[in-house]
Parts: sequence; C-alpha cells; structure tokens
Amino acid sequence: MATVLTQSIEHIVGTWQEIQGAMARKRLHVSAYDAFSTLWLAPRLPLFRAENPKLSIFVDTQDHDPDLRRNDFDLALRFGDGHWSDGEAIFLFRDEIVPVCSPGYLRELPPMTTPDSMKEHSIIDYSRGGRAWQGWEDCTQFAFGRPIEARTDTYYSYYMDAVTAAVEGQGVVLGWKAIVEKYLDTGALVAISPAVMTSASAHYIVTTQNRRNMDAVERFKAWIVEVCRRYQR
Repeated sequence: MATVLTQSIEHIVGTWQEIQGAMARKRLHVSAYDAFSTLWLAPRLPLFRAENPKLSIFVDTQDHDPDLRRNDFDLALRFGDGHWSDGEAIFLFRDEIVPVCSPGYLRELPPMTTPDSMKEHSIIDYSRGGRAWQGWEDCTQFAFGRPIEARTDTYYSYYMDAVTAAVEGQGVVLGWKAIVEKYLDTGALVAISPAVMTSASAHYIVTTQNRRNMDAVERFKAWIVEVCRRYQR
C-alpha cells in the first residue's frame, strides 16, 4: 500500500513538474527600457501575439540595462552603441529627433526656427539617465550651428511624462519620432522645427546563447527585426 501511494505521489509530482516546465518554456521574459517599452513596443506587441498565441510574454520595464548573464531575461531591447559584453546586439534602427508640441500650443507661438525663437517657448526636458540619448544642446548644435543651453521650464524623470506634458499643451519636447509615432500620426503632436536630426546611437535587440526559450527568442527576434525595417534609412 505504501509503495503504491509513494508511486502515486511521485507521478503527481512528476506531472506537475512537467506542467510547470511546459509553462516556463512558453514564457518569454523581455527587458526593455521604459520609453521604448511603453510608447513603441506595447502598441505593436499584439501583432507578435497574434502570430504566437500560445506564448506568454513578460515585459519587464527597466530604467537601466540588466546584465543578461546574471538575470532571467531571455532578451533585452536597448539603446546605445551596440557594444555590450553580456550578449549579441542586433541593430534595429536609428531614430530621428525633432522638437514637437501640441497643435494648440503651436497656434499661440511661432515655430522654433532661430536661437532667439527658443526664448519664447516653454521647454520640457527629461532625464537621460546615463544613456546615449541626445538632448537640447545636441539638437540646437544641429539646427543652429552651435549648442544652446535651453531654459528648461519643466523637467521629468521619465520621457513618457515629458511627452504627455507636451500632448497636453504645456510646451515643447524633443520628439524621438519612432517612439512618439502614434502621437504624430494622430496629430496630437506636431513638429515645431524643420530641423530633423538622426540619433547618434541606435535601438538594438540583445540576445544570449543557452536560453531555454531559444525558439521563442528567435521568433521574437525575427519579428522585431522585420517590424523595424521600415525605420531603417
């Protein structure tokens, strides 16, 4: 009797472990930085889910780059120069940067076409957190031939908050065109300057070998590379 009971328990435990293993294999753990995760990835993820309905996706939004060798992430979406020691970086695209604001805000003030015109605008800025994000001085160097220290009226820790403030008509923010694409497409944000600068750094997907979910990683990698092809110039 004891032997039969032991075998039954072992069978139950074994079955449960198989179920847990199957569930784990169907889960893709993605690290993504906050602005890209919220404003770019989230609206497009249903397209990947439609092609992979049995795959569970956990997107962990980060304000730093976690080491893939020391964490349980299957892959990471990053912005930088493409040189990271914890995995293979595959180029996705460089973004374009242009000052943007709400249409209502622009109706009240002139376009930002000269250094003096900047003084008439409420400048919204955000923390770049040590990343390779370019700021107002870079954009003014590109637009006017010299860097200008913008007088910041409102400063946010997160880019999404700065974008929201601009949508609400509170001022001008640097628009990373791919990231704020939905706002540009709907007209919630418009360019206030004709100067469009290409970013020095780029978006990448970073993967590492020997993950249990390599099939899922390869599917996600192929999907996002294809989606990002339209941004490559």
